[in-house]
Amino acid sequence: AHHYKSAFAGLRREAEFQEPLFPGIRAAVDLLDQRGFLLGIATGKSLRGLTATLDRHGLSDVFVTLQTADRGPGKPHPDMLHRAM
Repeated sequence: AHHYKSAFAGLRREAEFQEPLFPGIRAAVDLLDQRGFLLGIATGKSLRGLTATLDRHGLSDVFVTLQTADRGPGKPHPDMLHRAM
């Protein structure tokens, strides 16, 4: 796991690295944010990986809570959602 994380972190630093969002996600997030919804993320990604993805797509300031697997019990445990709420 350590070698995988290290290798992926190296790939992520390369200028040509692509990590696209699902189609329509950016428009949906922008619309919800414009309408005043509080947005959060609960994911199996690490905080480091999530913040890298959000930074790459200019979404770092949109979400009010980021819950990741390395900050407590992962899914399906409900702790992530409890912390987010």
